[in-house]
Amino acid sequence: GGQGDDSGRIVVWNMAPVRSETDEMNEKIPKILCTMTNHLGCVNCVRWSQEGGMLASGADDGLVMIWEHRSARAQFGSPEVWSCAYILKRHDKDVLDLAWSPDDSKLATCSIDNTIRIWNAHNLPDLLATVSGHNGHVKGVTWDPVGKYLASQVEGV
Repeated sequence: GGQGDDSGRIVVWNMAPVRSETDEMNEKIPKILCTMTNHLGCVNCVRWSQEGGMLASGADDGLVMIWEHRSARAQFGSPEVWSCAYILKRHDKDVLDLAWSPDDSKLATCSIDNTIRIWNAHNLPDLLATVSGHNGHVKGVTWDPVGKYLASQVEGV
């Protein structure tokens, strides 16, 4: 996130150099595995799917992008390739948060357009529902552990 040239950038970091000083000093072990730059505004949130094969991002451009892991070298810590598989365009304003359901079948996204959108994650870009009963900016969203309920964080009342 932030301002300027890097505001629309997503970075996947290798945690091995963080956990091990030896790995941190080893120039053969990359610290950055992948950089993605398709968003046109500040990226506000990124979330892995539960199974780890997809990454969703939401930004000030009002878009939600779904990134799929395309390839990786066999050796752990090698640079990876993630590509934008879907662009979800139904929010009118900044997307502030998103959450995958526990079984990865749905993706909830929220925005300062006062809505939550529920997407069919198994058949993107199908929109399942719009929750529009908020009287303020929706700044956070999360599923309960079994995927039966959704909670939202709203500015104001």
